[in-house]
Amino acid sequence: FNQDGRQPAPADDGDSSIKARQRMIDRQQIKAALLARKEQSAACSRQICERTYRGQEEFALLFRRYLCGKFMLEPEDLDTDDFYRICQYSVEKASHYPPGSIDAAEFASKCGGATTATNKKVLFIMALRRELHIPITVEEAVSVDLLSQLIAICYQKLEG
Repeated sequence: FNQDGRQPAPADDGDSSIKARQRMIDRQQIKAALLARKEQSAACSRQICERTYRGQEEFALLFRRYLCGKFMLEPEDLDTDDFYRICQYSVEKASHYPPGSIDAAEFASKCGGATTATNKKVLFIMALRRELHIPITVEEAVSVDLLSQLIAICYQKLEG
């Protein structure tokens, strides 16, 4: 202990300060990526709410960009129409776990039968209600298996 009664800082071996700087840079990059995705989703949300799209095809592209922003995915990551699989992939990509490992781990310790991907689906549908003002019913939400179904429901709700 020094004269102030505090424990002195450990000697800097150079390596620890390099690692600390790298962690800070990594956090800054992650924060920048999250903010960029948040802005992407917000821009898509504004366009959807203002009905700037022309037709269902343009709406579908805008909706997919909104989803990619929310799920931290790239458009090429949407290589399936299986909405649960898209949710699952988003969780795996964010957590850096290999495909299928999260569901396997959750199966062993499930509480109430809900997976992280299922929770992501529910939260996304809640965001559609809150941010895009799309009144999706519980029955409709439960029935959604495919991204194309969800897009069609949302388009019909907005334009129907």
